[in-house]
Amino acid sequence: MWIKRNFNQISIARLFIVSILTHFAIWGENAFCGSVMGQEAAVPCVMTRDAACLGYPWAGMECVPEDALILRGQSDPENAAAAGISETGSLDTFSDEGMAAGSSSAGMSSSWGTSGELPLYSPSEEQYHYWDPAFRACIPGFGRPLPTSGEAWTWQALPGGTLYRAHFASNRESRLGIHFINEDTTHDAYWDPTLGGRINFLRYGTTNRLYPEGFQLDLECAAIARLTLTGDRDLHGTDYRVGAPLTFRKGNWEFKLGYYHISSHMGDEWIVKNYEKTGEVYRINYVRDCITWGIGFRPDANWRFYFGGDYVFNCDGGAKPWQFELGAEYSPMMLPNFQGSPFMAVHFRWSEDTDFETYSALEAGWQWKTVYQHTMRVGLYAMAGHADQYQFYDRWEKQIGAGFWYDF
Repeated sequence: MWIKRNFNQISIARLFIVSILTHFAIWGENAFCGSVMGQEAAVPCVMTRDAACLGYPWAGMECVPEDALILRGQSDPENAAAAGISETGSLDTFSDEGMAAGSSSAGMSSSWGTSGELPLYSPSEEQYHYWDPAFRACIPGFGRPLPTSGEAWTWQALPGGTLYRAHFASNRESRLGIHFINEDTTHDAYWDPTLGGRINFLRYGTTNRLYPEGFQLDLECAAIARLTLTGDRDLHGTDYRVGAPLTFRKGNWEFKLGYYHISSHMGDEWIVKNYEKTGEVYRINYVRDCITWGIGFRPDANWRFYFGGDYVFNCDGGAKPWQFELGAEYSPMMLPNFQGSPFMAVHFRWSEDTDFETYSALEAGWQWKTVYQHTMRVGLYAMAGHADQYQFYDRWEKQIGAGFWYDF
């Protein structure tokens, strides 16, 4: 109780500042990627003309010669040999003739197959992880630019990768997740599950799996519920959300413009118990039909900052037109492996529903990613503001707990 009482006195802004300072104190050193030409490297970095940018092609790094070559993370020794890199990590020879001798018509080494597509990662790469300085030296981040691609834009149905992902610390997004909280206002414990997801429906852009560019239409839906954690585990309410965001990414910038509908429904068990106690039913018919928008900026592969909001054109039950949100996320790019890496996210919201009082939420913990950078996270959660559940949107809450989230 002492820890909880004192934690509630710490502002989310202060926690965020401390987290940033801690990050730069530990990881803020410049990762060194020595010159490949004739230099020893702790881990071989394979050079290849991967026009489709399907591997780990980070352009603009110090160790890349001024040539139409790109860097692909860690590699199998046989792939390193194909590119002229010895198993010790030094680049023995590298020339157009040497590349041509071991390449297909697509400009790719024959050891990577004839499909013209560089494998996203190899089994031997799974040993490298966030804590390995050699791996960190071979990926963008820590101030390095994001990868760029000269690949032609094409139409793709159900593409891999997301152009503008859901905000981590916002509990009104479509995802799979659950968090267990203790709430100060009601002095009760709850578990708030979210059952939903997001589909990458149609894209006109690149096929890059990690940082694709172009225009993309997504489809999303979710049921966001609240249940008591003790006693009869009554369902208090469920908010249903459906939407269709149109997203765009180019370089370090991301944009979102779309529509979503959300409606709130009080749980039957909660209605019955309140009616038995008071003889009244407090349910509200909360509805939002919105045009939503967002702008995101990635200074490197680890950080994202965003600002956005929505405007309601059809509403009921106390909903009002304007809502704005602002946030930051630290979520390192990483290979899919068991080790994982830390993450941290902070989210602020101001809604006309509640006279633009500040809502703030903080998440921090551990994450794992797929080859498409879909993210599974576990961690701690804290919130101060009006309730996420729209049946109780005018109730001020302070929450602290832990959660599990999976973002597509």
